[in-house]
Amino acid sequence: LVALITHFIVPPSELSTMTDALPSTETLDPISVALLSFIKVALDDNGAWEWNPRVVGIVSGIVLFAIRSAFHKAHGIDWFSFVNAVVTGLGAAAVIYLDFFASEKMTGIAEPLRATQCYPPLTSLHRILPAIAMGYAAIDVVDGFTVGIDFLIHGILTASVMLFFCELDRPQIVAPFIIMECSTIFLNLVRAKFLSEKGCMIMQLLFAATFAICRIFLVPPLHFKAVRALFAAGENDCDAPYFKYVVLIFGLCFNWYDNAVILVAVNLCPSLYYCMLSQKAPP
Repeated sequence: LVALITHFIVPPSELSTMTDALPSTETLDPISVALLSFIKVALDDNGAWEWNPRVVGIVSGIVLFAIRSAFHKAHGIDWFSFVNAVVTGLGAAAVIYLDFFASEKMTGIAEPLRATQCYPPLTSLHRILPAIAMGYAAIDVVDGFTVGIDFLIHGILTASVMLFFCELDRPQIVAPFIIMECSTIFLNLVRAKFLSEKGCMIMQLLFAATFAICRIFLVPPLHFKAVRALFAAGENDCDAPYFKYVVLIFGLCFNWYDNAVILVAVNLCPSLYYCMLSQKAPP
């Protein structure tokens, strides 16, 4: 998707110029080039490296609230949640891809080892993605006072974690874990009114598949690698002594709590969407 968008908005001549400007020690693969070019056009050229994460979080919350106010649950979709999941989930997928396939070629140091050595985020996307997620979490906190304790706890945990890493200027540590939002894309589409019964069933299957892949098989190994790199690196000049313990605890508590809430909802309710997203407006 990013490659196609980049192809249409960036002339081939500029793509080659962007590629030449990248601080790479080896030839980057085409997907990395497309992602980096898109990030440059969409973020870097608009000053994303200078954006204040707090302001990004506030603006994100305002935009998402405006989307919810404008579209509500049109066609059976909670649009503000869907938009957030698409932006943050796909953004995290791009972050993980670049960490795996571009970081070492661009900087000579692989992630997450690079993040433990006081280097800045690999891209501006790494830098602002947790701040965007923080804006959505703030809406969760507000909803929690009327919807239920699960939303409140989820919102507080998410907002606290994202704020912690943003305030310490270490957003690249937590950015890959936002890949968990990918499963929420399909969760939002389960009760879409424009889908047939078979289409809704396909969305449920896609939700189950992405839930397993992202939240169970991908995030725990990413968390383990980050924690292992932090403990192996020892003390450094940019992190407080307690930083690595916070990373360890937040990953264990937040990820598994979030998974447990969703799995309990799936087991207790015949409609995934109703349990997780439609408590405020039962069908």
